[in-house]
Amino acid sequence: MSGHGIMEEMLIYLRRIAEALERIEAHLQPVSSSSLAEVSSAIDELSTVRVTEGEQEQTETPQATTASNKLIQWLEDRKIKVRSYRVLPSQDEPLDWFARFLGERFDNLHPFYDEWKKAINRQRGWFKISMKDFPPNQISDIVQFAYRLYQYAMLENLNYARSSRTLSAKAVMIPDVINFVTGGWLERYISRLVKTTIERLGFDLNEIAIISNIQIVLPNQSDAEIDILIGNEATQIWFECKTSEEYQTSVKSWKGLSRYLRIPKERAGVVLLIPPESPQVSEWLESQIGMTVLRLNEVSAFLERAFQSTQG
Repeated sequence: MSGHGIMEEMLIYLRRIAEALERIEAHLQPVSSSSLAEVSSAIDELSTVRVTEGEQEQTETPQATTASNKLIQWLEDRKIKVRSYRVLPSQDEPLDWFARFLGERFDNLHPFYDEWKKAINRQRGWFKISMKDFPPNQISDIVQFAYRLYQYAMLENLNYARSSRTLSAKAVMIPDVINFVTGGWLERYISRLVKTTIERLGFDLNEIAIISNIQIVLPNQSDAEIDILIGNEATQIWFECKTSEEYQTSVKSWKGLSRYLRIPKERAGVVLLIPPESPQVSEWLESQIGMTVLRLNEVSAFLERAFQSTQG
């Protein structure tokens, strides 16, 4: 059997494991050894398409491969060399539930996410959040999210004191969880949002590629990364994602990418979880990078306008 065939069988096998674990999740006791986070990591590795000087590895359907190839060719026509990229799987992965829940309820989950991310970045593990002044629906969302993370072994320890409304937890320090917390979840959330929008607008998913984590070499020979690119050879939509307040450090790279990609700001968006408070600052930033600055709750409307503009 060829290496490609073995990879396909492994991918199918891993997906079946993940789906089975999803179905019995309600009956599982929290564990710390075997987790769906590890399964997701394996799936992610097999779902990554790597472009080399030789033959391209493919884990997509023929239709999706065609759309992706057209998008990669569009980049190469701009003298941008593509080293690797990840294709959005057709079916949800285990980590997608967490990304969707966090994205859809970010206003409520923001305090928990902020402390979780700080614990990851500082490699200290333990973190605590007091919710005594939080409304009941926010407490409910945070406790539900945290408990499910614990069930999936994405938190090592979890305790919620109802009397004081204090939640304490210990973050798991493994690569796939670290990547998810520090930005991977936002790329997952937006990629799935793109897929939902395409379906809602009635476009053909087989004709539109959704690729992410695109490792590239620019014409000036510098390495760079594109977070999310959507489309084909005819039209493209581009997203960069930032989960921290320090967007200033990324302005130079965004401006450089914008110069090479030449995608108009109506189809190029920077998603900032914590955008500038002043509209004047956002306008200035947009003028510098040639992209639209977006809040998380503005992405759906931006996507609809971007897709509709490509049909005009």
